Amino acid sequence: MVAVSVTIHKTDWLEGRRCPAKAWFGIHVGIAPPGPAIDFLVDQGREIALKARELFPGAIFNARYQARPLSVTVDILERVETGGWRVFEVRSSLASKPSSRRTGDARDLLGDLAFTVMVLRRAGLEIVGASVLLLSPQYRYGDPVEKLFEIFDKTELVEERVLEFEAQLPQLSETLLSAEPPAVALNANCRKCEYFATHCIGRGVAHSVLEIPHLRFKEMQILSEAGIVDFNAVPDDFPLIERQERAKYCVQTGNRYIGPHLKGKLESIQWPCYYLDFESVMTALPLHPGHGCYRPILTQFSVHRREGFDSPTTHAEYLADAQRDCDREFAEALLAALGDTGSIFVYSVFEQDSIQALAAQFPDLAEALRNLVFRLVDLLPIIQKHVYDAAFRGRTTLKRVLPALVPDLSYKGLAIQDGGTAVALFARMAHGEISGDAMAQTRRDLLEYCAMDTMAMVRLHEALWSLCAERITA
Repeated sequence: MVAVSVTIHKTDWLEGRRCPAKAWFGIHVGIAPPGPAIDFLVDQGREIALKARELFPGAIFNARYQARPLSVTVDILERVETGGWRVFEVRSSLASKPSSRRTGDARDLLGDLAFTVMVLRRAGLEIVGASVLLLSPQYRYGDPVEKLFEIFDKTELVEERVLEFEAQLPQLSETLLSAEPPAVALNANCRKCEYFATHCIGRGVAHSVLEIPHLRFKEMQILSEAGIVDFNAVPDDFPLIERQERAKYCVQTGNRYIGPHLKGKLESIQWPCYYLDFESVMTALPLHPGHGCYRPILTQFSVHRREGFDSPTTHAEYLADAQRDCDREFAEALLAALGDTGSIFVYSVFEQDSIQALAAQFPDLAEALRNLVFRLVDLLPIIQKHVYDAAFRGRTTLKRVLPALVPDLSYKGLAIQDGGTAVALFARMAHGEISGDAMAQTRRDLLEYCAMDTMAMVRLHEALWSLCAERITA
């Protein structure tokens, strides 16, 4: 049975080649509305596309073509003097270094162009060339638009891919147009699929094998071929490394794993303790003079501090002015907030890498900044090595660990609940899209979100210390 009214768009086609089931659900079930982070990415793409149009006077922009059941919207379509048309795909991603000549994700890039060419030809157009525009790493704030892009001719490679697509068209289009979803087996795409647990093979499974930490492709393939999706169905003789065995133990028993060396690790940490979190932004077009595309900018930090577990916390914070370059101000405020001694808790290596970058940027502050690096204590590997709870579901991100170990503390109720939204709102302030009272409120919301990240580390530190008294050996 075929649902004849369905239209196959580029994203459906490319997803269908990776996982027909995910593409089918995307077409027939629909997707959740995008949040502020995705909206901002889409807006950046539109901004870059408008810049690209300045390079092609007289071309056709953003035109939609159909060749049932296929449909495509073309970024730029330019008439060639010798006859026919050249297609240009505009990407808001950076061109790679010339030595590698890998322009973004090559597979997706060629797939985008090949689908467009296939549909246009089926719609009756003579396509003689296919190129991509990528952002130049050499572009700097204020440069003319001619320096913004690098253009890569991909015609030969696209032609090869079009032949592949044409051969796949009858079967894949029939699958995607069917009124019933295709059969599916466990695969790597299941990890980030929004339909896995709600509509597909993970539905009704409390803990799937995707929660096995560091599950390699070969191991997943073995489980897939055996039709095993439920973690509890993994055979006892299936080879697992230590961390995977811990996860299996926790899922099957409901107990929490607490490693024997957790207490010693925590006892080695020097007080006072600081708890540090950064937020940053990267925008396609540079925000400040001297900056290039996607130049990372540190926008804010939060620091909680205390002398011991029984001591009250104090708090310091900083939020940059979105309208100007505040790198120096950020670095100086950071040094003032962190003092000269004591451990500095972070969650992941982001803060360490960012401090090293500040040290390289400001040589006169380099020694003081690098001294901060020596004091850093990363909570992430401590948890990965010493603690596991079935509620982690195979991941140890801060927002996955916190509900399991500190259930009374939550991001719910905050105006900003994730880093992507924080990035988008700061960038919109920088672009002048948020101002006045709305900007004042946004700044308060950003500070509250960042402060929550460091308070989460404060409470996690407490929770880990409490776990030492109730350790259960797996």
